[in-house]
Amino acid sequence: MAHTLSDTLAHSLTGLRAATFSGPLTEDAPWPDVYPSWDSANGKIEGEIASTAGMLLQIDAAVSGTPSWWVLNLVLGAGTLKPGSVLGLVADIESAEAREIAAFVRSGREDEVLDTELSEPLALRAGRRVISLLHDVDAGQPMAGAEAWHTLVLRLPRPRTSLVLHDLRLMVIPPEAGMRAGRRSLKGYAT
Repeated sequence: MAHTLSDTLAHSLTGLRAATFSGPLTEDAPWPDVYPSWDSANGKIEGEIASTAGMLLQIDAAVSGTPSWWVLNLVLGAGTLKPGSVLGLVADIESAEAREIAAFVRSGREDEVLDTELSEPLALRAGRRVISLLHDVDAGQPMAGAEAWHTLVLRLPRPRTSLVLHDLRLMVIPPEAGMRAGRRSLKGYAT
């Protein structure tokens, strides 16, 4: 089931997959629509970023100070997420150590930008593995409703980040498909 947001990300990642670059980590994006950012006023990030055949992105970095954010931004573009949809994320990722990476979707409409924390973090083990995450889109969440500009944001580990993102897929399952990620109980139906 194609969706504008998953198509936009897939297009960016196809280009990134074919790219080859390596260099110091800067806030100047090495690739459009997929870029790291951090709070440079309160912290310093030093390291390398690279993309070679067989992977999307490799980041090796050390964090010093206390930056309020150290993230990887993945632009999803303009689109709508209907309440009742399920957002699915599948990542082939390699980490130097076991970590959790919290993720959220930043949604901008006119002059307002709000974040929706995803239901669970991406749980990494040391080594390479494929992990998945499902998130129910509910009416009260900032990502739901009218068209917005969306960005998937991954909070990168501190004080050291050493990971390789081999592949990533985003799926948006519409409410008509009848799938929900969360467990359901009869509690909501009790009178």
